[in-house]
Amino acid sequence: MAFVVLLMLVVVNGLLALSEIAVVSARKVRLRREAQAGSVSAAAALALAENPARFLSTVQVGITLVSIVSGVFGEAALADDLRRWLEGVGFPRATSRIGASVATVVGITYLSLVLGELVPKRVAIANPEGMAKVVARPMMFLSRIGAPMVWLLTVSTNLVIRPFARNTPSTDRVTEDEVRGIIQQAALEGVLHAAEHELVERVLRLGDRRVKHLMVPRTQIEWLDAEATIDHVRVAVATSVHSHFPVCHGSLAKIVGVVHVKDVFRHLMVSRTVDLAEIAKPPLYVPEAIPAIRLAERFRQAGTKFAFVVDEYGGVEGIITLNDVLEALIGDAASPDSAPESLAVRRADGSWLIDGGMSIDQLTKLTGLKDLPNLDEGEYSTVAGMVTTVLGRIPRTGELFQWKDWRFEVVDLDGPRVDKVLAQQVRPRSGG
Repeated sequence: MAFVVLLMLVVVNGLLALSEIAVVSARKVRLRREAQAGSVSAAAALALAENPARFLSTVQVGITLVSIVSGVFGEAALADDLRRWLEGVGFPRATSRIGASVATVVGITYLSLVLGELVPKRVAIANPEGMAKVVARPMMFLSRIGAPMVWLLTVSTNLVIRPFARNTPSTDRVTEDEVRGIIQQAALEGVLHAAEHELVERVLRLGDRRVKHLMVPRTQIEWLDAEATIDHVRVAVATSVHSHFPVCHGSLAKIVGVVHVKDVFRHLMVSRTVDLAEIAKPPLYVPEAIPAIRLAERFRQAGTKFAFVVDEYGGVEGIITLNDVLEALIGDAASPDSAPESLAVRRADGSWLIDGGMSIDQLTKLTGLKDLPNLDEGEYSTVAGMVTTVLGRIPRTGELFQWKDWRFEVVDLDGPRVDKVLAQQVRPRSGG
């Protein structure tokens, strides 16, 4: 009978341990979704998970009381019977008393560890949300019964940790690294397909990118002069792959607006003439430092897909379109704005001859490099910018540097601009 009572105490200890791990490990998002669907047990589990102080104090009080009672009861009820049995088989009285006490402590400890801790916690970890829903309402009932003791423990704990809590930042917020970890785990378990995983990763990366990382730089902008002849306009729009053109008076310093190719052709077909300044739509200006992911909303509000990127002084640094943002999300998009010529040519020896205007996203996709020097500081958005940033000056032809297992060499300059870069993967030398 004594053993049965002791076993029941161990089981109670196990239920308390299971409750603690289940509620702490349960994902609040899943519990909240089930609670919104009408699950009462999920709502109770969510309440415990969102306010764990009282719940954890209740569990700790219960585990402590059960442990004390188990030790006292086991020593009193089992050790004496075991001592008499040892004496009956011929062991000396002193040896029997010590042996019985040691055996009782070891036995109770073993049962408490296996049935009262390890097994319940393993069960809780295997299905935290399910177990949390099972134990939530009983634990809330126990919390009400033990409220006075729990209140005393909670107040005492808060007094002790108050000096430390003031200087400890809150860790309740979900970080981007945690989100990435969840996504990676979902991909490994097959919950997310490879394409879905890549798309979510691109969205997260886009959140870290600035507009200037995706824009077409000023030196590569194709624009139309508001005073250009009809023949010049006709040739420009007919031979270009772009769907939009900036319209300027003489230079990019005097922007009139933006025209769509179809609007130009419509006027040419009707009247065989076109006034670019008249049909140009007002320009949208965006700072180069705003997050690229916010640009889509700016486009929606302005009712356009084209914007001029300006620096802190108001100077035009480049242009960006909705297509540039979409390409950052889903890769190279097949659209009228996609350049037909390749920015990288693979040579016979396996190296790449890269245009200095290639974007960093394209370079990382080409080389497989996950990080590049000083990229986090946002100092550049093209291969040419990377080269000048790493070398710290306008480079000369033939200058090179190595990053990870890739070597980059400047092979051609267009004035002060890096025009062509040779990228070659350096194979590590085999030892021996």
